[in-house]
Amino acid sequence: MKTNESIRVRYGRVENRMPKNTLVTMRVDGKIYFGIARCNNKMDAFKREVGTHIATGRVILASHECGEGYMLHAGLNGDMRVHQNYLRGIVSVEDVHELLDYFNRIDDICLRGDK
Repeated sequence: MKTNESIRVRYGRVENRMPKNTLVTMRVDGKIYFGIARCNNKMDAFKREVGTHIATGRVILASHECGEGYMLHAGLNGDMRVHQNYLRGIVSVEDVHELLDYFNRIDDICLRGDK
């Protein structure tokens, strides 16, 4: 990894305050690469280590891909690009609020294709 990068982990919660999804971000200069791991609470038990591992793998993929399979996220004013699987992408530092909103809606986005 490069020396000018910063990695952060965030956990999303559902109504009962139980953790559900994991967001890992890696800042490199003016870009933030992100990976998301989703947990199906009906079939899985949430484990921070597992979610972080999966999301970190997606961050690494996003940081090494050259935009193949990525699309501009519709309806946003910024330049957030999301992979066609919705679980990894890239956004400028200035538009990180768009990423956080996206992460909060990730279940609806994935289940309904609400891009």
